[in-house]
Amino acid sequence: MPTSKHIRKPTSKAAANSVSTDSSNELLLDWLEENPEECQKLFSDSSKDAKDKGRRKHVAKGSKSKFHRMIAAAVFSVNSDTDIRVDFQVNPTNYTKSVDNYIIRLQKEYHEFNIKLEKLSADFPYWKHLHGFWHTLPNFNPHTALSEPGQDLAGKARALIQNRRVPHVTCNGDNGDDDNDDNNDNNDNLDSPNNTSSGPLGLGNCTDARNGDELQMLDSCEGSVAPWPSQSRNVLQKSSTPKSGYSMPRKLSTPFSHTTASSTQKNKGKHSHQDTFVDETKAEATALANLASDKHVHRMAELDIKKQQMALDAQGKQLEAEECLVAARHQHEREKEQHDMEMLCLRLQLQGGGSGSTGVTGQAATAPQFGAEVFPNTTAFGNLGMGLNSNYHM
Repeated sequence: MPTSKHIRKPTSKAAANSVSTDSSNELLLDWLEENPEECQKLFSDSSKDAKDKGRRKHVAKGSKSKFHRMIAAAVFSVNSDTDIRVDFQVNPTNYTKSVDNYIIRLQKEYHEFNIKLEKLSADFPYWKHLHGFWHTLPNFNPHTALSEPGQDLAGKARALIQNRRVPHVTCNGDNGDDDNDDNNDNNDNLDSPNNTSSGPLGLGNCTDARNGDELQMLDSCEGSVAPWPSQSRNVLQKSSTPKSGYSMPRKLSTPFSHTTASSTQKNKGKHSHQDTFVDETKAEATALANLASDKHVHRMAELDIKKQQMALDAQGKQLEAEECLVAARHQHEREKEQHDMEMLCLRLQLQGGGSGSTGVTGQAATAPQFGAEVFPNTTAFGNLGMGLNSNYHM
C-alpha cells in the first residue's frame, strides 16, 4: 500500500507502486473484522459454516471491486500523508486496484506460512498438546531446582515421599482390613530395619525393602495397589496378617511409585503456586477495596463535621442578628418613652403659661402653682422642652 516515502507527488501511478505499511495493514484488517458480512462476501462465504451457525449464506452480488473501493476509502482517506489523501480523491480507481492486488498477495503469503507451520509441526508433533498446557500459565518455570552447592535434593525428596501415606497393597488375595486401634504401634516400629511384623500395607511378614529384597518381595506378592488416600504425615494403618504368612516392608520403593509420587508432587506444587498467587491477588484486591472504603468513610466523616460546623456558625450568626434586633427595638422604645415624656412636659408648660397671660382669677391663678409644685424649675424645664420640641420637628 502507498507510503509517504514512495509517493513524492500526487500522481495516478502512486497506488500502483505502493507498498504495505503497518498502519495500513492494521486499518485493512480492522475493516475486515468490523464488517464480517462484507468480509464473507469478499472471500466467498462457507456453506458449511453458514449451516452450522444457522444463518443464510452471504453471497456478493456483482463485482467485488466495490468492497475493494470501500477498503481503500477506509485506509487511504485517513492516511497521514497529505499527498496520498489528495491523490486518492483524484484517482480512487488506482488505489482500489492496489487493495485488490495486496489482498491477493496476503493470501499467497498466508498459504506459504501454513506450509511452514505444517513442517514445524511434523518436527515437533507434541506442540499442540504442550501449547494447551502452558500457553496460559502465568508462573510456569521449567527449572525445578537451583544449581547452588550444598543442597541435599535427594534427601529432601526422600523425606517428602516417606512422609506421604503409602498406598494400600493386598497380597495373596488378602483384603488388607485396617486395624485403626494399632496405629501407635505401627508408628513406633516404622524405623526398625529388621521389622518383620505385619506391615501397614497388609502384605504379611516380608523382608525390608531397604535390605535389597525388593524384587523378591514383589514377585512373592500377587496383589493390586489401591488408589492413593488423602495426605497425612506419620499416620499409617496396620492390617491383619494374610494367610500366606509373608509381610511387606513398611516403605515400598518401586519405580512406579517414584514416578507417581514425583509427578503428583510436581502437579500439586504447581497448583499450590497458582492457588497461592490467586489467593494473594484476591487478598490484595480485598485490602485495596477496604482501604478505599475506609478513605471514603473518612471523607464522609470530614464532610459531616464541616457541615455541622457550618450549621453552628449559621446558628450563631442568627442569634447575634436576633440580639441586635432586640437591642435596637429596646433602644427605640426608650427613645419613644423619652420623647413622650418631653412632649408631656412641654404641653404642661404651655398650658401653665397660657393661663397666666389671660389674667383669669380663680382656677387660672392656681394653675401656675400646680405647675410649680410638680416641676419646681418650670422656667428652665420649659425652655429645655421647647428646644427639644423644635429639634424634634426639624
